[in-house]
Amino acid sequence: MSAHDEKYLDFCVAYALGALDGDELREYEGHLKTGCPICSSELVKHRKTIGFLSEAIPQTSPSSTLKERILQEARRTRQSSGAVQDSPHRMQVKRVKPRPWLSFGIAFAVLIMIVGFSAYVSSLFKKIQEQHENIISQQNKIVELKTELEQKEAILKVLESRRIEVVTMDGLQVKPIAYGKIIWDPEKKVAILQVSHLPSVPKDKEYQLWVIKAKEPTKPISAGVFAVTVEREMESFFKVQPLEVVDRKEIGAFAVTLEPKGGVPQPTGEMYLLGKATLN
Repeated sequence: MSAHDEKYLDFCVAYALGALDGDELREYEGHLKTGCPICSSELVKHRKTIGFLSEAIPQTSPSSTLKERILQEARRTRQSSGAVQDSPHRMQVKRVKPRPWLSFGIAFAVLIMIVGFSAYVSSLFKKIQEQHENIISQQNKIVELKTELEQKEAILKVLESRRIEVVTMDGLQVKPIAYGKIIWDPEKKVAILQVSHLPSVPKDKEYQLWVIKAKEPTKPISAGVFAVTVEREMESFFKVQPLEVVDRKEIGAFAVTLEPKGGVPQPTGEMYLLGKATLN
């Protein structure tokens, strides 16, 4: 038998898959020990192919059940192909050479198809996930633009008033560079708060605006809460709750403190901004 017998090349796929057993396994491993360069080269190629597929998509490796089914089918094919019935007249029938490698080759091709299809499904799922994330990002952007538009409309509404007042608030010791303004329509009792350089707040905190009465400075009245998510030099505008709880003549000052999220009835946190309201 030639050292380069065709059957040894046929054994390469099954051996690379770990599906070769019995006498064929021992025979093939013995042949490899002879250092056959052709068989060694073919085996390296098959192992590289299998290794690439397993590394590319490890989650799609065939299960032990699938492997057992492939082996059973290979054995069945080998048995049926090698069976030769004697005729009643004892006719000489040429024995068909069994080719178990054919089953292994088919199994290997099926495995490649499964891995390829899994790669396609994985790629498709990734694209769907990316599109979903893009949709969410666009929805968030729409919400931001809508909020910004509402703020600008509120600012214009105040600025269009016949008479407006502006109260300037300065940053205190905790953040000296911060500042703010109350742009106020005393007739309609609507106002806009503008702040700058206020630090961003944690998720469980919010800034709270207070109206301080001139005659009752120890009992400030809440005018709403707001959050600064990114500290920046640009001005941030916030709509103030209707100031109907007090008369304009009673207002002595405005202040901003840092409080628990949702606000509190009376100030408990550090004061960041303070500005006196003077009558025009």
